[in-house]
Order: sequence, then C-alpha cells, then structure tokens
Amino acid sequence: MLGWILITSLSWCSNFSTSTESKWPEAVKIGVIAPLSGPWASVGEDMIAIYKMAVDEFNNTNKVQIKLIIEDWKCSGKDATSATQKLINIDKVDLIFWWSCSSETIASAQITQPLDILNFSATASSPLVSEIGDYVFRFYNDLDDAKFLTQYLISKWISNVWIIYENSDYAVAYTNTIKNVFPSEFIFEKKYNSDEKDFDLFIKSIEKDFEKIEKLIIIPQTDINFINIMKSLNRSSAKYLSSNIIVSSIAWTETTFKEIPNLIEWVSSVMLPDYWVLWEKSENFIKNLNDNYKIKTNELYAVFFKESIDLILRAIKNWNYDSKSIRNYIISFWPNKQIDGYRWKYYFTWSDTVGLKMIIQQIQSWALATIE
Repeated sequence: MLGWILITSLSWCSNFSTSTESKWPEAVKIGVIAPLSGPWASVGEDMIAIYKMAVDEFNNTNKVQIKLIIEDWKCSGKDATSATQKLINIDKVDLIFWWSCSSETIASAQITQPLDILNFSATASSPLVSEIGDYVFRFYNDLDDAKFLTQYLISKWISNVWIIYENSDYAVAYTNTIKNVFPSEFIFEKKYNSDEKDFDLFIKSIEKDFEKIEKLIIIPQTDINFINIMKSLNRSSAKYLSSNIIVSSIAWTETTFKEIPNLIEWVSSVMLPDYWVLWEKSENFIKNLNDNYKIKTNELYAVFFKESIDLILRAIKNWNYDSKSIRNYIISFWPNKQIDGYRWKYYFTWSDTVGLKMIIQQIQSWALATIE
C-alpha cells in the first residue's frame, strides 16, 4: 500500500511540473458516444444537453477551449466499436465519454486502454469494467449493491438465506460477492438459465425449503424474468413470502410496477437514494437545470452526467488536458482529500468510486419507502 501511495504521489508531482509547462492545443477534443437514435435516444439528448451547458460555461471562463465531438451509439455494439475507432483515428480526441450498457463500454474500453486514452462512462456498472485497466473510470459498480446487501443481512443477524439468480455475468458476480462475505453455511442457492421457460417447475424444486427462509434474494438479469419468478412464487406455497424477499435494483422498472403491482408489495431492494436525500449540491443543480432544460428521462442520470463532465473539466483546468494527466488527477484523491461531488464525497480506487451511498427500500402502498 505504501509503495502504491508513493508511486501515485510521484505521478502527481511529475504531472504538476509538466502540466504548467506543456503547450496547450487550440481546443481540447472530448469524444462523446451517446444514443441519439433508437430506444435510448432521450437519455442521449439529456447527456448531450448537460455536457454542452457545462462546456459552454467552461469555455466562457477559461483560455483553453473544449470541443465536443459527438457520435451516435444507436444502442448497438457494432456502432459503439466503430464510433470509438472514428473518434480515435479520425477525430484524434483526447478522451472519450460514454453512456451505454456495460457490454458496449467494455468493447470500447478494450480499444482505448492499450492506447492510454481515458474512457469514462457515467453509467456502466458491470464488475468486468474494473478489470480492463487504469484508463477506464465509472461511478457505479453492481457489486456495491451486493456488498451493501451482505452487510445489511449480517447486521440483522440473518442466518438462512436463499439466493435465486440468473446464469449471467452480472447475477453470478453479484451472488459470488454475497457468498464471499456472508457465512457460506447459511446460504442456499439455485441458478436458472436466462432462457428459462418453466419457472413454476423451477420454484417447485425448492418449495420444500421455503419454511426455512429468512430472506430470499432474487438476482435477475432482466425485469421480465423477475416478473415471471414472482408469478410462480405466487402460485406456490411461498405466496406470502414477499416481506422476506430482497431483489437487486435491476428488477425495478416501469414494466414491473405495471405488470405485478400486487405481487411486489413488501418486497425490498438495494437502491441508490434519490439525489435530494444526500446532497444539497445535486438538488441545486437539478433546480438550475430545470430553468434551462426539461429533462427527458430521469434526474439520477442527469446528476451522473453533470458529475462526470465537471470532474473532467476540473482536471483539465487544474492539471492538463491529456488522458494521462486527467487520470492522475482522478486518482490523486484519497479518503482525507475527497472529491466534493454532486451526489456524495468520494474518491476513486482506479476504475471505481469509494463513498457511494446505498439504502434498502421496500414497496409500501405501491411506492418505494426507505427502511434502512
């Protein structure tokens, strides 16, 4: 640990001495890959609008100018890869911003990492993102949920846990995180394939053990499979188990609330708290944003977008514009010197943030209520 601190400190000193001497370009080029067409186009519009407002403010108050070069991701892995290659090889960008599913972020980062080009995704959450390299950053790791949930179970002296999880990278990693921390002798588990058709039979295979369950944890990959599991549970002897069920946040979608509102009453989940619960700074940002722009999707994404662009702009202003300098700025923060963000005070341990706040929420009267 001491060696790593020393290396980081030396990197900081080295970077600081060169950043003030280096020649600045006419404009720092930031590549932005966002879904501007397809089902997620409204998210892309929000992202671009927030980035443009932040960059306009920066350009009006700083000598160095920022230029956004925007590419449409179109919610396609192929388009994500080609957009990354264009930004690097043709536009010669200094770094890349993303909004995307984790798989596309991973594909893009595997191109940028060997070239030491910083790749920052506001929303990619797969644990695999953390394994790519030291030029890849994001705010949220799915395993943050799993770790928080495990500590919650331990704090409640839970001794019998059933885990139903999907055979997918996300769900398997989530389950393994729980198993690595929670006493293994208290865990029972059952895995299903993503293309499972008969959840009634699946539930029947473990129905005899339901009377032992203190908490039933369901970790789906999609909301549809969660909905089908809940329907099958309701047809079984476990129909009154809902108050003992905890589900990963991926299950909470508009479809879930629309299709099975009566089956999820008293079901709990690990969640990110609403932005206004944690930080006055984020609440003020949303208020000011609403004066100039109407958010098309949700305010949580908006805060993440603002967080990511402001962090990079501060790095450019205080250190330098190249990917190495920005990376060194990001990892220069420590527990005693944290980033004062829009959602929390935090710092990075390479790709991931430390300081993310989580809560347990429960469906009560068809609305989410914080219980822990």
